[in-house]
Amino acid sequence: MLETAKYDNNKEYELMAQVNLLMIDDTVSEIPLLLCSLSDNYSDKGVEDTL
Repeated sequence: MLETAKYDNNKEYELMAQVNLLMIDDTVSEIPLLLCSLSDNYSDKGVEDTL
């Protein structure tokens, strides 16, 4: 997973290695149903709309 890390600024404008992960889980059992890495920055709402 570290090879997919890209350096970018966080909310405090510090340059850090970042990996964007998407995880979808079952709301009742809380069991993960899907886990994948994303290549760019996405807002939570934007990712939800693309699924």
